[in-house]
Amino acid sequence: MLDKDIPQEDQQAQNIPNNSDNASDDIDTDSQALEQLQKELEEAQANVNKNFSDYASARLEDSPELEELFFNDKKEFINALLQLQQNFIDENINSKRQKVSELHNSVMNKKINSQYQKAKNQFLQDNPNDNPDELISFAKDNIPPKQLNELTQLSPLEFLKAVKKIRDSNTSGQDSIPQELEGTPGDSMASGIGSRNARSAFSRD
Repeated sequence: MLDKDIPQEDQQAQNIPNNSDNASDDIDTDSQALEQLQKELEEAQANVNKNFSDYASARLEDSPELEELFFNDKKEFINALLQLQQNFIDENINSKRQKVSELHNSVMNKKINSQYQKAKNQFLQDNPNDNPDELISFAKDNIPPKQLNELTQLSPLEFLKAVKKIRDSNTSGQDSIPQELEGTPGDSMASGIGSRNARSAFSRD
């Protein structure tokens, strides 16, 4: 009865490196907290009808006005019951979904940033005069969305290399597509995140 009233869980993360030099050390802790929250949400959904019955019964006992409506105005009683139902869903389901979504996004962003920091250090070893953060900004501001979507399928290190080639070719007046785009390494920016999120990984703000 109530499941159809529960909105779909929003798990879409904005997986854009935040150009921070501080890699997250608590991804495991957050992942464990996320797993616990997801279990709590699943339990709440599985028992939603029973729990709402208990919730509504308690409210009826505490509200003589509701009991009076039951006998005198069935339509208003049903409206009041529907409002109780929505309040229950907001308090016990939607609030948990919101927390799950926020923590999920946080974990995904931390993973992206952790991967980026490792790639950044590797990139700087071979390109000490380049600024990886500026390359990220260049990619978001100057690379067409379709090409950017392809680039986000690369590993973080290959992504930086490809963006550098594009920037350098633009600077020299050339118009070339990096050879890296012909293949998609397994350890991509989208690894473990899902193709839907990968497509928005470096979308324009």
